[in-house]
Amino acid sequence: MEVKIVEEYEVRLPTTVDQETTERALSLSFLDLPWLFFPPSQPLFLFHYPHSLPNFLSAELPALKRSLSLCLFPFSPFSGQLSLSPRPSILFSPVDRVLLTVAESSSDFHYLSTSHPRDARDFECLVPSFPASAMHLPLPLLAIQVTLFPGSAGLSIGLAYHHVVGDGRTFDHFLRAWSALCRSQLSGLPTLTLPPPWPCLDRTAISDPGGLESTFLHELELWRQATDGEWPIGLAALPSGFDLQRATFLVTPTDMADIKRGIIARCDSIGQPHPIYLSPYVLACTLLWVAWVRTHFLPALAGGANGDNRPVYFGFIAGGNTRMEYSVPRTYVGNFVGFGRAKAISWELLGDDGTTVAAREIGATIKKLDKDALGEAKTWISDWKLFWDAEEHVIMVGSPKVALYDVDFGWGRPVKIEDLSIDMSRRKAISLMESRNFKGGIEAGVVLPRDSLRRFASHFKEALSFFTQ
Repeated sequence: MEVKIVEEYEVRLPTTVDQETTERALSLSFLDLPWLFFPPSQPLFLFHYPHSLPNFLSAELPALKRSLSLCLFPFSPFSGQLSLSPRPSILFSPVDRVLLTVAESSSDFHYLSTSHPRDARDFECLVPSFPASAMHLPLPLLAIQVTLFPGSAGLSIGLAYHHVVGDGRTFDHFLRAWSALCRSQLSGLPTLTLPPPWPCLDRTAISDPGGLESTFLHELELWRQATDGEWPIGLAALPSGFDLQRATFLVTPTDMADIKRGIIARCDSIGQPHPIYLSPYVLACTLLWVAWVRTHFLPALAGGANGDNRPVYFGFIAGGNTRMEYSVPRTYVGNFVGFGRAKAISWELLGDDGTTVAAREIGATIKKLDKDALGEAKTWISDWKLFWDAEEHVIMVGSPKVALYDVDFGWGRPVKIEDLSIDMSRRKAISLMESRNFKGGIEAGVVLPRDSLRRFASHFKEALSFFTQ
């Protein structure tokens, strides 16, 4: 799929802002540093929009640009640039700007906004991209693309932002502020400033009693030395020629209730204790992990390979405000999350008890994080390197606790949201978000080669039906 670029705009801070050119540096906290190893986040929001491109350019675009400009002042790190010398920091000043691209596509919006398998390449031109190495430093931290589909009544807003700016909570705060200001602009009663409380940029909110910052900086320096002076800035996109497809899998509250009941019954029948946690998140993740492992291992076993005793890992993000020894303001701009890594032996997840084993291991990892969120933080960066080495490991990105489907710029809620960063994660990640149509449900985005995605869909359905028969 191709798009036609209509216009490119450099959105700057409001002219009312003091235009002094003094540059400020916001050092990355120790909780920001590990995200240098991850690809930029690339969320894509698809909206129903029955109007023409000229109508958008004359009516909605001015409001979109004006509201973004107003929002960038309090959320100044989003308009800044990443610098790695003399230490990793975000540089920003009142003269910064964010690139906003307007494009037009003749593709079928309805096809793109479904959940069934679609060519992953069809989405790449709908979101901005960043260089994948530090050769282009300082590096912009946010770019935006709006694409109109005049032939099929649709509009998309694609964003690219580096996770070093902030976690999902921070991005949600920024997105809600921008969309609220845009709705106000379109209503004819424009709001010129954000309502309180304003974003908090105070880095003293983050405490590092264990000296993890020096540990992570040392890891980054070792990486730089091993790559002839290159710093890691995310991951490069896949080369052309990969037959990748993306699809969305839904786990409803009814599904979760059936899985929970089945796991408890199975544990009772074999005299084992119940898993520690059987929350909706754990239940959805167990189903996805089992389907992922079976997708990658069962073809080899069917071909005559012997049973495999390799460890398989399940990675996820854990919120900090309920787990750290202190909390940060809910408007804090930055990362306040930790990492969890559950482990199982491959054959344990291949049999009838696979979902029970997965739930037990994920729950045990969560309990460990609840007790000490930073207990294994010294090995976070080295641990995450494991995930890039083998396709059988998987990482969950995103969170169903962030209600992205409630975002409304003035033309209604999104009809579909995709996370394109899982493409750049070398097919080792699954995106999670709340369901648009089922309250309490979870949507999972998966990108795999065509045959692998077909197997994943089969194993997902099989694992679910095991508890719903």
